[in-house]
Amino acid sequence: MIENLYEALEIQPSARPEIIKASYRMLTQKYHPDKNPGDKLAEEKFKFIQRAYEILSDAEKRNAYDVSLLRKVDNSGESTVLEKKSRAPRQNPSEPVANRSSRDILHIVLSGRMLTALLMGFSSGLPLLLATGSVLQAWLKEAGVDLGTIGLFALVGLPYTLKFLWAPLLDRFAPIAGMGRRRGWLLLIQFTLIAAIAGLGLTDPKQSLPLVTLAAVLAAFFSASQDIVIDAYRRESLADNEQGLGASFYVNGYRVGLLRFLARSSLPAILTAPVIYAGWIPFLLMDLFVTVYQAVCFPVY
Repeated sequence: MIENLYEALEIQPSARPEIIKASYRMLTQKYHPDKNPGDKLAEEKFKFIQRAYEILSDAEKRNAYDVSLLRKVDNSGESTVLEKKSRAPRQNPSEPVANRSSRDILHIVLSGRMLTALLMGFSSGLPLLLATGSVLQAWLKEAGVDLGTIGLFALVGLPYTLKFLWAPLLDRFAPIAGMGRRRGWLLLIQFTLIAAIAGLGLTDPKQSLPLVTLAAVLAAFFSASQDIVIDAYRRESLADNEQGLGASFYVNGYRVGLLRFLARSSLPAILTAPVIYAGWIPFLLMDLFVTVYQAVCFPVY
């Protein structure tokens, strides 16, 4: 027996890709396990909806499914109205953004999804500079820490290399009910990341180098964890044909967040390290606002 994937998504066989995606988002929000804890039927429905979307959002898979469904209809002697509907012109959901009209591209570029990718890229690049990059190194040098010790501080960046070890945990559990796995973890991690960076700015390498080390390690750990969640969220929130453009927005936001030249040139001459760390807190709070906005206005991921 062939399952009717169109009925699973509550759409018509002639539905366009944007209708399919909108219905998918609405239904995943309705039947998400985080919103229906302990409900096995809702969990099964959620899995079926995901399977249906995986097929119907891909042009080749959808065409193959339509053919198999039409054969079933013909063999049963039922009405073949599905054939007429399935032949209705529809846009290829896998069509690259570059092949679309200028108006469609502009609409995608100016969408909230791309702005979110840009801001999340910025929030990923910022802690790397503050916790393991030139700001920390210049601060230690100004405090009179010897070069050998400064070199050992490169190990603070190990969480970025080893983040695959705890990535499955972030993918499995949802820490905040009703916010899903992605945004729930994002909100929690961003709070702790702000606390770690603020704590790093309040320490003094001249008085307690171990405290500086601990704060830097915590900031690097939470930053690496944030990267895990942001990558997963970007993959799930953007359509397949938007992944390339979304990745470019993310990378450019990441580069802006690094600000290597600005930090290296202004730190010794203009600002002290604690002032720089404190000055970046508003930008991290902006990322918190983006996370909360996504949680309120869009489905759970």
